Amino acid sequence: MARGLQLEPFANRVTERGHAANAPFHLKQRVMTASMEDVITSDRLSALIRALTLWRWWGPWGKKGDQESCTQLLAYITMLHSGDYKIQNFLHNTSFVHMKEDNTVVGFDEADVVELVVKDAVLGLATLFDKLREKYIEIDRKTGHVMGSVEPQILQFSTEGDGKYTIHKKDINEVWVLNKDKARWTPIVTAPAPPPSVHDFEKKYWLFIRMFE
Repeated sequence: MARGLQLEPFANRVTERGHAANAPFHLKQRVMTASMEDVITSDRLSALIRALTLWRWWGPWGKKGDQESCTQLLAYITMLHSGDYKIQNFLHNTSFVHMKEDNTVVGFDEADVVELVVKDAVLGLATLFDKLREKYIEIDRKTGHVMGSVEPQILQFSTEGDGKYTIHKKDINEVWVLNKDKARWTPIVTAPAPPPSVHDFEKKYWLFIRMFE
């Protein structure tokens, strides 16, 4: 079960009463097998998220406990798993996370392998550790730049379920962005998350490419 969340009764009620498309099958199956090691395809995940969202906001029969469980499950299933990744900027898709010798974290055409360790799957919290430089990745408290550090910093990973994540401190709307220019080593900085009305707003999104031995 998903880290002790009280979701089985909730899944049964959805199965019995669910009106949202795909909710009975996807929700019941996912809840019963939820674990940090599960693999779920993007199509199934998208369908499940749509069903959960409909259940949470639309179901007139929904109880408060059901809605809270649904919110927790949404966060849980969209959270990344612990493991090794290459991190790619979505807009500037030839740029990957790389840490320079001076600890500056930049967008570069060669990716470092970064270890992600989940600390709280429901809240989307984890640490990042750059294996090339053997240092953690943090948001500098003074400059807001993304830097290497000997101490871990817990970061929050937010997504709408399509594989694109924003990275930021917990509950703070200052996210990693890559303001790509002609330079090969573009520093990754933080800024208020740009809205879709900004032409390059997708520079705030990051893709996590899982590395397997």
